[in-house]
Amino acid sequence: MLGLVISLVACVLGIPHEGRRTLVVLNQEDAPNYSIFLDQLKTRGHQLTLGSKDLFTYEERVFDHVVVISKAESFGGVLKMGNLVDFVNKGGNVLIATSDLTEAVRDFAFEFSVDFETETVNDPINTLGDRVGSLTINDKAYYQVKEPVFFKGYSHKLSHKNELVRPILTGKPTSYAGKPITLKTTVGNNNVFVSAFQALNNARVVFCGSSDLFSDASLKLAFKEGGVLAGNKDFATDISKWVFGEKSVLKIESYKHHRQGEHQQHGIYRIKDDMVYTLNVKEYSTDRWIPYEAKDMMFEAVMLDPYVRKTMNATKGRFEALFRLPDHYGVFTFKVDYKRPGYSFIQQSDTVQVRPFRHDQYPRFLLVAYPYYVNIFSMMAAFFVFSALVLYNREPVDAQKKKQ
Repeated sequence: MLGLVISLVACVLGIPHEGRRTLVVLNQEDAPNYSIFLDQLKTRGHQLTLGSKDLFTYEERVFDHVVVISKAESFGGVLKMGNLVDFVNKGGNVLIATSDLTEAVRDFAFEFSVDFETETVNDPINTLGDRVGSLTINDKAYYQVKEPVFFKGYSHKLSHKNELVRPILTGKPTSYAGKPITLKTTVGNNNVFVSAFQALNNARVVFCGSSDLFSDASLKLAFKEGGVLAGNKDFATDISKWVFGEKSVLKIESYKHHRQGEHQQHGIYRIKDDMVYTLNVKEYSTDRWIPYEAKDMMFEAVMLDPYVRKTMNATKGRFEALFRLPDHYGVFTFKVDYKRPGYSFIQQSDTVQVRPFRHDQYPRFLLVAYPYYVNIFSMMAAFFVFSALVLYNREPVDAQKKKQ
């Protein structure tokens, strides 16, 4: 009951699903330049703390999220690379959105196979003032924008050694990093403007080498006559929601497995039983839980190796798999391990016993054994015939043998 009340209050007040304690590493004198973005966070329920503070107290997180927009001199001391890595390992979310790339920022990014350039990105064709155009993926898991996004700052390269990092905003084919252009210059969509990382513990990190992207000037940027806004504001809003766990968060509400035609869950089943496995999954979107829709969730029945692997049928957040247990007894794990880019990872496993048939559950006669049955009964019949012939058939005696 208390949990229900807390959930209702959270929805009404707009409290972030993954916590509201947010540290913004930003100088007080620079705060007015980011008022729109900071006001957005407050409206969504974040409790903001400006400055550089300790991230841990007695090895427990003091904050749920960290935003780094600060100048170089404000980033360091107690807030250093090792602390940020530990913060992520303990489930904290980090948004790196700074143009002042200190050694600590670069070292932190390098831990995730992200390598920031030393020169700002340029584009001789796709520009708006001193900002360059970009390519958007428009993946609803991360963000959706209708208008182009313009970027000013440092791009970065991905070494692709970390499969959990994904580029979500890149340069156009005419973009390049630095001057003059050489053989080592990063060009085209290899210039990653913004990338997203999600750890196995579902902590999220966004890397952006531009504090300008979240500034008031960028969020109010117009690129057409008539004052049509660019997609910067929508992008900054959506990507901040993603990194702070306000969208694309999945949870398993309930699960159940049972025999077909039954409704009670058991821990022991029999080989070749026809089974039903159901899973109810919800997605957190902005301020409420909604049924998650997907067509690629898979179920597995595993004993060392998967014996059964099926794509589950989905209906309004309810996923169902119909399958038959293998003709192999032992301890099986019914498992769903769902990992999709942009969405939080979910995993559910349950161990069950699968036993063989009892002695009275086997069929009395097997169809494939009929030839052997015929063989047995034919041999029995032949034995009786042969015995009768041997016992009752005497050899006739000649008359001469009788006289002798």
